[in-house]
Amino acid sequence: MKIYKYKISTITDLPAGCTILKVGLQEGVLYVWALVDLNEKKSEETEFIVLATGEDWPLGNCTYLDTVFKDRFVWHVFVKNKPIKIA
Repeated sequence: MKIYKYKISTITDLPAGCTILKVGLQEGVLYVWALVDLNEKKSEETEFIVLATGEDWPLGNCTYLDTVFKDRFVWHVFVKNKPIKIA
């Protein structure tokens, strides 16, 4: 097992079965850090939803991951329509 970071875009490929540890900004870029099984060869498309405070909630089932602060902005990060392991 190792911890890797992945740049978050609307659709991000993550290793199957990984555990999300943290969402955060690094040099102004939004990343997710995940605990990954090095024997797992499959990846899964993961759809991220990033909402600012006060934005409308998207339709569908979403799992909350973390809240990220950047200057005067506050971003709330979710995974859409997928069961996911969160530490």
